[in-house]
Amino acid sequence: MRLANKAGSGKKLTPVEGKILRGQAPLLGITMIVGTYADLPSHTLNRTAAFYLVGRMLFNWLYLSTTTHWKSFFRTAVFNINLIALFRILVLATIKINQK
Repeated sequence: MRLANKAGSGKKLTPVEGKILRGQAPLLGITMIVGTYADLPSHTLNRTAAFYLVGRMLFNWLYLSTTTHWKSFFRTAVFNINLIALFRILVLATIKINQK
């Protein structure tokens, strides 16, 4: 059963299923705070946030519309690319903080 249908029908989601539906909003917020604290250029943070939000919308659409096993690999790639974009900011911020 798809998670959206399961949640909509009132059935209890497992903790992992809930995390999948909620996404990584806290990770995005923490990443932006750390990037701001490290004084990363605002255009870098803005581009990363825009990239993440567009990617998250694409992932949600793929999550709802993917019906074949092979297309699910593309959905997984989109999910992981979004995470890599956030981790990139965390690495850049760490490097910049350590150089101070």
